[in-house]
Amino acid sequence: EAMSGSKYSWTKELCDEDLYYLRSLPYTIRLPMRQAVIVHAGLIPGAAIRDQDPLSLITTRNLVPTESSKASKRARSRWEGTTDQGRGVPWASKWTGPEHIYFGHNTKLGVQQRPFSTGLDTGCVYGGKLTAAILEPLSTQDNYGRVCQECGSPLVSPKCSKQYRCKV
Repeated sequence: EAMSGSKYSWTKELCDEDLYYLRSLPYTIRLPMRQAVIVHAGLIPGAAIRDQDPLSLITTRNLVPTESSKASKRARSRWEGTTDQGRGVPWASKWTGPEHIYFGHNTKLGVQQRPFSTGLDTGCVYGGKLTAAILEPLSTQDNYGRVCQECGSPLVSPKCSKQYRCKV
């Protein structure tokens, strides 16, 4: 079933096979040998990754304090996620590990490098850059991964060739 609104008009072109494929994708990708997890958007600190609300994993940008009566039975935390970047604090600023989280979905803040999280959204879809974390093979890996030979950064951000979507 297609989502409503012009932002999601492309979903009307999806066939059943496309929908099956999208529904089969994981919400997180674990890199256990690196103690790292990849997630689309954000996590709620204080809740185990297995207990996270799937909607939060694809929408959370910031955290706001939660009322104890609203705390999820699955993930009891003093925080709840919000997509409103004008409220609360960036979720990554409260994430204390132990896993290192690589995430996107926050063009406004761009690259975020914190002890236990790395935000990679630099607005490619809006004509910005596409940022990738370069991870060294495990046999030579240090805690920060490999660095770009040109700029010395563990992140690489080539400029996109065109804008794919209007800024919202």
